[in-house]
Amino acid sequence: MPEMQNGNNKKAVNKHSLLKSKKFKYGSAAVGLTAAFIAVVVAINVMFSALATNFKWYIDMTTEGLYTISDSVHELLDPMNDREDVQIKIIFCTTEDELDSSYYSRLVHQSAKLFEQDFDFINIEYVDVNAHPGEVSAYRTTLGSTIRTNSVIITNTVSSDYRVFTTDSFYTLDSDTQEPYALNAEYKITTAIIQMTEKNPIAYFTVNHGETTGTSTLWKLLQDAGYDVREIDLLTEDIDYGNAQLIIINGPQYDFTGIEADVNEIKKIDDFLDNVGSLMIFMDASARSKQNFSNLDELLNEWGISYGESVVYDPSSCINVDGTALISEYTKEGNGSTLTKSMRTLSNVPRTIVNYTMPIYVTYNNGESASIDQGTRDVSSVLTSSENAYACGFDTNETVDTGSFNLMTLSTEQRYIDNESNYNYVLACGTTDFVSDKYIGSSTYGNVDILYSAMKTMGKITVPNGIEFKIFDNNELNISTSEAYAWTVILSALLPVVTIITGVVVYIRRRHL
Repeated sequence: MPEMQNGNNKKAVNKHSLLKSKKFKYGSAAVGLTAAFIAVVVAINVMFSALATNFKWYIDMTTEGLYTISDSVHELLDPMNDREDVQIKIIFCTTEDELDSSYYSRLVHQSAKLFEQDFDFINIEYVDVNAHPGEVSAYRTTLGSTIRTNSVIITNTVSSDYRVFTTDSFYTLDSDTQEPYALNAEYKITTAIIQMTEKNPIAYFTVNHGETTGTSTLWKLLQDAGYDVREIDLLTEDIDYGNAQLIIINGPQYDFTGIEADVNEIKKIDDFLDNVGSLMIFMDASARSKQNFSNLDELLNEWGISYGESVVYDPSSCINVDGTALISEYTKEGNGSTLTKSMRTLSNVPRTIVNYTMPIYVTYNNGESASIDQGTRDVSSVLTSSENAYACGFDTNETVDTGSFNLMTLSTEQRYIDNESNYNYVLACGTTDFVSDKYIGSSTYGNVDILYSAMKTMGKITVPNGIEFKIFDNNELNISTSEAYAWTVILSALLPVVTIITGVVVYIRRRHL
């Protein structure tokens, strides 16, 4: 019995001695310090994450720059920072938490935040329309329209002008699946601001000759560029010469009336051009193979333009098996070259496709300028085929011409009015496919850039040129595999290694005290 008590006493003494030993005290301190260090690191990480979210401390490493405002947008909107007549408010019709609960609405929300961050005249507001529907009732476009939780209102509070969109409007849809494949928020927000802050000249689409008008992608493109786009029936309506800047003839199936008719449509167009207006014309080879366009041809001939009665083929430079979808070449001289100048300076020059097109011949002698009253007119190429191209007559395989053909031309008129130089233009293309959704509905081809350049030249307005879709199907980091591996090692191993080394150093130092 005394021996058992003695044993218990020894254990108690050993335990007490262990608790008082330097080894235990300094070892405990090392463990405690290590735990405290880890806690501090976690706390700093949480705090930094909160600050990063609040103050947008991000590095955009996505391929398409989903979290960065592009330089093209800054070029267009930076000058508005000093304008007193521009105060833009972006109103989301739901709460921030609700917006961020969905991937698609979160990207739109993030884009708006980037605009607010980069431009002093842009602010964001949130209105829960379910709780406060009256706060946004003034933005209903019609009595029957409804502002919903997915509505996004962009308004210039100075002029009270506004545009209403849905979050779906900020995406480009895949034509096959109808699923969003690219974020188009930059373009949508920028064009809305331009429309509300710039003068909106009229662009007319002619109708009642079988043309493609309101359903066309070109119509929407002109609206986005800031034009007040309208249809006009020249037989029954007069042109607003004071406010109109552009007429578009898109794929007429029948000729316009001339001097022989009670109402001369050609004269109305001619008077518009004399009033320093401009014209875009896209002709359909199928229609010209069946119909006579003598009145329209007479007008175009005065501007040095003549359509060939044939279709251009070039199997050596095309994107289809028929040899009709031509990869066009950009001219580098003349006024027409100005429409492609910015494209030609890019490191990766986009391809412009001209499909099933008629050749365009210049009627002026040797390409020289034509004299007109108080001025001159000249014609220059914008796009041409390669030297390997050939032209076949309508619905035949018979070759009627070979060589490089004009696929798009720009006629320029310089006229002096009250001793002041004025310019107006006629842009002619041998196909309506140039402005089809297939070629201007995405950023794949250069067709849309040429149209924007033409609008800027003809209409003297600000156009959203160079703003590309941001494809998010493949949001891979824009870094190499080795760089990704290095970042993985750093982020995964650095903090634990630092923690372990610190703990070991402290332990060793305390052990030898």
